[in-house]
Amino acid sequence: MKEILSFAILAIMLQGCIEKTKTNLELIKEIDSLKEKRIIYEFQVDSTGALIDTLSIEKSKINKNQVIVFKEKIINKEHLKSTNYYRDNGDLFYSKNESSELGILSTSEFWKKNNEISKGLYLGYRDNKIKDTININYEYFYNDNGLKKKTIVTSKFKDEDEIGNTTELFYSNGEKLTSEISIEYGDTLKVNKYIYTKNLIKKKTIKDYKNGVFVNLDYNEKGYIISKKVFLQQMDSLLEVSETQFITDEKGQIIKSIQTQLPSNNKIYIEFKYN
Repeated sequence: MKEILSFAILAIMLQGCIEKTKTNLELIKEIDSLKEKRIIYEFQVDSTGALIDTLSIEKSKINKNQVIVFKEKIINKEHLKSTNYYRDNGDLFYSKNESSELGILSTSEFWKKNNEISKGLYLGYRDNKIKDTININYEYFYNDNGLKKKTIVTSKFKDEDEIGNTTELFYSNGEKLTSEISIEYGDTLKVNKYIYTKNLIKKKTIKDYKNGVFVNLDYNEKGYIISKKVFLQQMDSLLEVSETQFITDEKGQIIKSIQTQLPSNNKIYIEFKYN
């Protein structure tokens, strides 16, 4: 549940903050009236490209400004479906996760005030009934030039005074996200850092202290992802457990990935088809 909540928070904070004044319900109705524009198929294949399995199908809608405002992704093996709605600038404002076996798992909704995300609400479900209610709040800090330098996102369970999770986001003078720190009840769980070259992402590192997982992501001169390395913490050292190479098209969309599992050197081939 916390991973889903964290994903929703981070997806929002990585976007800009310009929007027309509309309620979330109005936006959802407007987006629902749009036709589907793109479908992405994710396939697992063998080394020759022969199909092994269809892993996921993602449908999306694009508004008149060519911004993706809707995504619905079905993950076949887990029988999961995620539905996400985005504002005109790409901000996620409503998300629902469902299971064909368990029903609704969670919903997240976010509201804006003065062109900034001001609050959110996460609902966790069990047997299609609300089990957990988490309130999310945002606080912004700016430098002397009026540029955002820090955001603090806090969340706590309904009817509890103690803050459970805190995410601190730090920005460069150009308002590029440079680091994220996730804290739970005083313990640092995760630290993400971003490095840019000529205003484009060059490298991202993820240090997941809770699970002992460390990830390095590298990008090319266009800001397109090219590789991912995953390490597990073993006592005082790091053990590399996988390395993934990505092939992208001229738009930066991933069309193929090759994951090498270590130390076995077994390979997993994934291909993406865009319609």
